[in-house]
Amino acid sequence: MAAAAPAKRPQLYKALDKCINRGRFNGWWSLLLLPYTPFGLLLIGLRLCMSLQVILMLLLVPDGKLKRFMLRISLAILGIIVTTEGKNKTPKVFVANRLSYIDNIVLHLSASCETITLEGTPPYPVTFLFSHRSLNNTDDDSLSDLLSSELNGCVDYTPLAVQPEPSPTNGSAVLKLRSWPFMIGCSIQPLAISAYRLWPVAITRASSSGWWDLFWTLFVPFTFFHIRFLESSEISEEESVEDFAVRTQRDLATGLKIRALVAGRDDIDKWLKDPPQLVVPVTQRPPSMPNGPVIPISEYKQMSRGAEGATASPQASPEIEAMVQQVTAVMPHVPHNAIRQDLLSTRSVDMTITNIIEGRVKYTSIPTLHETTDRASVSSGANVSGGVSSSSSLFGGSRSRSVHLSLQRQMSLDERKKLLLEQSRKRYVEKQGHP
Repeated sequence: MAAAAPAKRPQLYKALDKCINRGRFNGWWSLLLLPYTPFGLLLIGLRLCMSLQVILMLLLVPDGKLKRFMLRISLAILGIIVTTEGKNKTPKVFVANRLSYIDNIVLHLSASCETITLEGTPPYPVTFLFSHRSLNNTDDDSLSDLLSSELNGCVDYTPLAVQPEPSPTNGSAVLKLRSWPFMIGCSIQPLAISAYRLWPVAITRASSSGWWDLFWTLFVPFTFFHIRFLESSEISEEESVEDFAVRTQRDLATGLKIRALVAGRDDIDKWLKDPPQLVVPVTQRPPSMPNGPVIPISEYKQMSRGAEGATASPQASPEIEAMVQQVTAVMPHVPHNAIRQDLLSTRSVDMTITNIIEGRVKYTSIPTLHETTDRASVSSGANVSGGVSSSSSLFGGSRSRSVHLSLQRQMSLDERKKLLLEQSRKRYVEKQGHP
């Protein structure tokens, strides 16, 4: 009896596989850590001794530009290099994406603010030295009331930096933001955080802890963080708190040039219980043509993938299908399967259109009615030219005319493709109502 095929994982889980690391080491490059391990442990010991000077500086030196400059140098010695971009407009609340449990060090250094997290707690020295509060198991309404009374009730306030994402990511997507920071009723400035390492060690992973993130930060030579201050914004009268949160999520994704995913805490908990399965493909012998040679294996694989993509489409609800029609009205040259696949991850028409325009959605353009008419006219012209060339083949001009016609047709198709993309951008801008 044949074994039952494994259940198909949701498209959202496949997107989470790419933006959240299940493990800290990926690839055979991690083998380089074996000879480096003695040096890494020695580096941790030296940096722990140097951290005593950082602690004394934070406790004795008053707040100001001098203290931030000394702290930046000290953190660079500890392996944390921070760069900033943009203008700090000193709002009451900063909203940042989440990369690890040591982000609050970077936020405190770059924005001179107090950081707050609701899920997960950084190591105690970090929370004590870098103005951090962990408000775990607090509902959104109570938290917004508490912070609103603190910020709106005093003149001399310290800005707050919050990270409302449900889980740290590897920097390839922005997850759904919780709504509590947007209920405070004040201006918000998004902070786009990006980070990378020269060593094959992830900054964090799923179900990690703050102590492990700090350990591996001290273990590797350097970790580079870049903070970009985006334009601040306020909630408008006609939009809800949820819409304001979605707009801020889209601003963060656009600033980082990554995609936005509608994935909450419940989705991530279910994703953790459903790891991807390794599927071994079954070897197939390429078929032969009835009256011709055997099809090359590379061409046969392309034909198989094309047929599978044309027949198998993900299950979508009527709401998704309605969104597909809205996107198709703006970009008729994009196949429905590509639009539907991205909508299953974003759940937003605007985000999917943005992903298509910025090239994050891979697809093969389909001809529109205008292209089909032009192609038919070119084809009829090719037939006429073919008849003339066949009658003049005795004079040796058929081959040169056919090559010229092929090049002319290819140039016209490329020009129409560029024109179609520009028209799609124009329709998208007009639909949004802003340049």
